Amino acid sequence: MPASHDQDEIGVICPVCDYETSKSIDWIRNHTQLECSGCGQVIDIESRNFRTAGRTRGLAD
Repeated sequence: MPASHDQDEIGVICPVCDYETSKSIDWIRNHTQLECSGCGQVIDIESRNFRTAGRTRGLAD
């Protein structure tokens, strides 16, 4: 069974203030918006690519 990357974190950068928030891939799969901790801006995140199994091909392990 391949290793799960669900707990790996990626950075989401606010388009308003450039503050970077780290969230797990699992968290991003289950949410469509993120509130920036820097300025409070609500950021729409594109998470459909994280919801489909087997879409991590090509990413460094």
